[in-house]
Amino acid sequence: MNSTYQFLLPGLVLPLVLSLILVTVMLRRHWNGAWGLAAIWLISYFWVRGVPVLPPREAVDWLWIIGSITLVVGILPITSHRQWLWLSAVLVLSLGVIVWPVLSQNMFVLLSVELVVLVGIGVVMIHRLITGTNATFSALPLAVISTSYAIIAALSSSLLLGQLSSALAAALGGFALYELTAKAKVTVLPVQAAVLASVWLLCLMLIGRVYANLSLIPMTLLLMALILSQVSPLHRWWQVVLFTGIPSLAALLWLVLTQDASSYY
Repeated sequence: MNSTYQFLLPGLVLPLVLSLILVTVMLRRHWNGAWGLAAIWLISYFWVRGVPVLPPREAVDWLWIIGSITLVVGILPITSHRQWLWLSAVLVLSLGVIVWPVLSQNMFVLLSVELVVLVGIGVVMIHRLITGTNATFSALPLAVISTSYAIIAALSSSLLLGQLSSALAAALGGFALYELTAKAKVTVLPVQAAVLASVWLLCLMLIGRVYANLSLIPMTLLLMALILSQVSPLHRWWQVVLFTGIPSLAALLWLVLTQDASSYY
């Protein structure tokens, strides 16, 4: 099979088609789409990575475990405050597991600072998603940022991260298209699904920084987009463009103008 199709089928076509089917079914049967979103991305993940290895050998091998735990904790019948604390703990442990092989050998100050910043952003995002006001656009900002990161990873010679991030964006694609075309005032993306996608995205970004040596500036701009997407509920398409589209585009432009494709993962 042509390498282009090998990249596009699990990384774009399949998850997007399944996402459109999932949203259609959700609208007719009122299903919670968190399990569906998880299943869509994991299908693409296992297509790319193959049979999971236990214990995990590489950072990306932890992603399916991290997603499973995040999803289970996200649907527990507990108060929103306790859910936030539990999900924050899962995020901290997840990011710690990813970066530990490097930090255990050398305590890099910059990497430690980046880890703390990433944890802080993730904890705030989870809190906003769980306790914040429902927004019209929730999937679209995550899809835009995931797409930008996928392109940045692929252009930086990390096709694996590019493919997995593209699959995440495509899995959110059905929800994003509904937000753009429907006149509903509230997104159909469940909170648990938004939290799950955010955790996966943060983990993919950390893997890119630690193991693929992706440029700090584009990563910072994408993190800025994540923060801005949670500043206030997004109810207009132009807010999505302003808060997530412009920083994401700036990250891509920075990479193109300063590209150094010397790292591989």
